[in-house]
Amino acid sequence: MATPPCFAPEMKDRFDRNRIEEILRHRGYVVENDFRHYAVLMPMIEMEDGTHLLYEVRGRHLDRQPGEICFPGGEVEEGESFAECALRETWEEIGVFSGSIEILEELTTIYGVGRFAMHCFPAFVDPKAMETLDLNEEVDEVFTVAVADLMEADMEMYRARLTQEGPEDFPYRRVTGEESYQWSRITSPVPVFDMGDRVIWGLTGRATKVLIEALREAEDMPEGTGR
Repeated sequence: MATPPCFAPEMKDRFDRNRIEEILRHRGYVVENDFRHYAVLMPMIEMEDGTHLLYEVRGRHLDRQPGEICFPGGEVEEGESFAECALRETWEEIGVFSGSIEILEELTTIYGVGRFAMHCFPAFVDPKAMETLDLNEEVDEVFTVAVADLMEADMEMYRARLTQEGPEDFPYRRVTGEESYQWSRITSPVPVFDMGDRVIWGLTGRATKVLIEALREAEDMPEGTGR
């Protein structure tokens, strides 16, 4: 058995309970350094036939996820909040200025493979902004889907299987006392909304699912009594 490390008396005095409490109270919430944060806007537009949700189609020339359906968004830059990132990316990608957007509270944070978090912000967009959209090179087109159609759609749910593998030089014998270890096997939800000519799935499908389920749960609740 390994011998516990010995600390000099002055080290013990430096980290007594009072000192530890002081440090941690002022340290705040910590995210591991290699964790990446993204933020997306979930734009809703009030139209004649009801409220619609706006989606983008990523440029088919892009190296990453070409032609996939997504919401406006991107990686959070240093010094900006998650909501500010969602607004900035919406302006850069489709030319909708923040003054035309009424952003709501964060709906959900979706955690995915690759150590990233996607912060999702529903928002209402001034319908007039749709007349002056300016798509950048990352976006091939945009389209809208009626929220009512999404609520009535038969969502399919699949599960992607993910298996962890330890590195070849992992010290199994020293850490576990065995020659190997059964690493975690997890599944990731993959909802699919088949809307006929459009299929919404993946992370965008997961964000859409949270929104639609929130609306479905509220259908039987009196107005003004949302959770």
